[in-house]
Amino acid sequence: MKRLWAADHPFNVNTTFEHNSNLAKNNCASPCNDTLSVNIETQKKSEPTKLRKRMRESPEGQLRYGLDMCSKRGDFLGAISLYDNAMLGGVKFDQHNYNVLLYICSSAAMGALTPAKGRTRKISSTTELNLHPSIKTDEKITQITEKVKELALNRGFQIYEQMCSEKIPLNEATFTSVARLAVAKGGGDLAFEIVKQMPSYGIAPRLRSYSSVLFAFCKNMEVEKAYEVDEHMKAFGVEAEEPELQSLLKLSAEAGREEKVYCLLHRLRASVRQISPSTANVIEQWFKGKVAAKVGATGWNIETIRKATESRGGGWHGQGWLNKGRWKIEHTSMTPTGVCRCCGEQLITIDIDPLETENFAKSIVALATQREVESNFIKFQEWLDDHGPYEAIIDGANVGLYRKNSAPSLFFSQLNAVVNGLRERSPSKKWPLVVMHHKRTREVPAIQSSNKQLINEWIKVGALYTTPTGSNDDWYWLYATVKFKCLIITRDEMRDHIFATLGNDFFPKWKERHQVRFTFATHGPKFYMPPTYSIVIQESERGSWHIPIVGGDDIEISRKWLCVTRPVEFQGKRQCGQASQKRSQPDSKLSELEHTHGMVVCQSDVAFDGATVSDSNDDKAVCPDLSTLAAPIKAEVGRQKSRSSLSSQYGSKKNRRGHNLPPSPSSLPASVTLTKLESAEKNIDFSIDFQI
Repeated sequence: MKRLWAADHPFNVNTTFEHNSNLAKNNCASPCNDTLSVNIETQKKSEPTKLRKRMRESPEGQLRYGLDMCSKRGDFLGAISLYDNAMLGGVKFDQHNYNVLLYICSSAAMGALTPAKGRTRKISSTTELNLHPSIKTDEKITQITEKVKELALNRGFQIYEQMCSEKIPLNEATFTSVARLAVAKGGGDLAFEIVKQMPSYGIAPRLRSYSSVLFAFCKNMEVEKAYEVDEHMKAFGVEAEEPELQSLLKLSAEAGREEKVYCLLHRLRASVRQISPSTANVIEQWFKGKVAAKVGATGWNIETIRKATESRGGGWHGQGWLNKGRWKIEHTSMTPTGVCRCCGEQLITIDIDPLETENFAKSIVALATQREVESNFIKFQEWLDDHGPYEAIIDGANVGLYRKNSAPSLFFSQLNAVVNGLRERSPSKKWPLVVMHHKRTREVPAIQSSNKQLINEWIKVGALYTTPTGSNDDWYWLYATVKFKCLIITRDEMRDHIFATLGNDFFPKWKERHQVRFTFATHGPKFYMPPTYSIVIQESERGSWHIPIVGGDDIEISRKWLCVTRPVEFQGKRQCGQASQKRSQPDSKLSELEHTHGMVVCQSDVAFDGATVSDSNDDKAVCPDLSTLAAPIKAEVGRQKSRSSLSSQYGSKKNRRGHNLPPSPSSLPASVTLTKLESAEKNIDFSIDFQI
């Protein structure tokens, strides 16, 4: 029988998993509490209040409550005190209590014990716990000493031994905490062995089961072992999140594993989309390194890359690093139309599969009917069939409570301003739908004559739906938005547990395309329409990268991006000189550049930064360095493309007097420079079509 850890452990632990296999298998379906906090909602619904009170007053109830509070406060010493006193008093421990203790001990042993948000930290005194006198009584839990870590490690193993001796069933939380103890003891090998045993006991590993193991291997630069953990996660359907991907990326970059770095960038693109500043720093260090400058294909065919990009829906080609040479990394931002202010690249809108949208709508219905009273939600669906379709849905509570410190009477005035603002901007002048809980229409501001009249008008025209008691209005406005493929007006970032159930794959893409944020100015509401490009890592057809960085919640501050470029070399159909000779409509600006500087400017979809261009016969013609002169030309390329893209997606383009502007001719040369980009932005207005 295989031991959990080495025999030289301070407590000479030789407990095995095997004796508990039947219990573990029979209880593999037991739900596991992610936060290891009190969760007796089911009991609350089925048991009388007096019985619950008696349970709380019982020794077992007091123990459970006390341990949960220690977990929330991050109080390791207090938890150990409760455990010791309970053992002396003969109080029986159950699986939940043991798991809470193991969680606290493993967290303290790794130096990662922190209190829950909004909780004050309270550390028990050394006198009460009879601990080593060198441990300070006023020490905060985030400053755990090595002696406390060692104590937590030893007591954690002791508690696990006791749990096994009492034949308490093991579950995923137990395995995860013991694996973390193993990491704290000496590294990832033993911990990984523990995790790998979980499936044999009918217990599916989760991301938290792997994280500590993966972090340990990455920290110790054990490259192949870290990759093995990653492959094991994939085999059991466990998706790595940004912290895990960041660790793997840093490891791969430091080890010079360029193929892994490339794959991990695309995994970040697919699952994370917008990266944290710390991940951005890891990526930046990779591109600044010597290995990154050496890797990349030369002589690649642009048509092959273009076809690969189109087959993937745009935004990336997945054909590996392109070109060679040092990378240029800049922190920049995008114009409102998605043109990089640094290199002039036009970002694209990545297509959403209609089938994905349909499946997403079905999943919302399924989840909503599970969590809401089914008859109430069916009634709402029927109401929408009778009154729809809508061009915009309003999260009533989010809009009405936008300025929380303002007078309650502003709730309906803010709502009314948004309703009227949307109608003014809608080509059809159709009413939007306000969705909010019915209690909002029964509060004091609602019964005032002016607001009551407003509510009655909305009800009459089908612009208001109030959700019943006990319902969560989030499900209602979310379903309506998906059903009608319209806009949702809310500042809600949709990060809580409700939206977490929708997954991290399709939902962020959908939200980006449909959410309208807002603020209030002196003249009324100001709307921030969905971007005309996808805010996601994008790999261009010429090998450059644009990487969005997560910012704050202030929607008026431009998002920061990493712009990563280097000189371009590809297999073309003609040389620079040939290209200029075939130009049917030579532009005066380009001609001026050619005449003044004695150079040939290549008219192509690819922007050149001192690029080397070769034809199919590998005869090469080197373009002079145009990095300075080509900047306004590249910017104009993006502006011309964005005009055409926006005109097709969001309706016609108008000038300030409301007159339609003619679309850009498709035959217009790609590199024509008409005006400065900044000047163009100030003079373009768009009529936004609400239907997406």
